[in-house]
Amino acid sequence: MSASLHKILIHRSAIIESFSFPIGQLSEEAQEARHKNYKSIRLHHSRKRSRIVINEDVIHMFFITS
Repeated sequence: MSASLHKILIHRSAIIESFSFPIGQLSEEAQEARHKNYKSIRLHHSRKRSRIVINEDVIHMFFITS
């Protein structure tokens, strides 16, 4: 067993406590799921006048669904 693996296994609780974000917070799964929502909201639930109006509608829907 390498020294680095040994340190991680023995001191894992201290390592986890030192993280500034909870485990899974920086996962890409949430971003990918939200991107699917973004595309759906942009295509089906926004006004198609300009980019500014579309982005306002998307942000409002994100606030509602969060």
